[in-house]
Amino acid sequence: MILLIGLLGIVGIALGAWGTQTRGTWSQKIGIIGGILWLLGVILFFLQTNLVNGFLYLMATFIVGAILTRVFPKR
Repeated sequence: MILLIGLLGIVGIALGAWGTQTRGTWSQKIGIIGGILWLLGVILFFLQTNLVNGFLYLMATFIVGAILTRVFPKR
């Protein structure tokens, strides 16, 4: 279950980073969907694990998001 929640957060990060880095009519909507998936993943991870692991996961998602914004194409 934890792996699925982690995967949900990673997919949300990827969609959010992609939506904010590209242009188009759907880009903003994809970014919003990614943000909602990321938030849902973080909340569920906090509920399934303890506080320390939740904060570690939260920090890891920020790091992965920063890396993905550098990798994805710019506007």
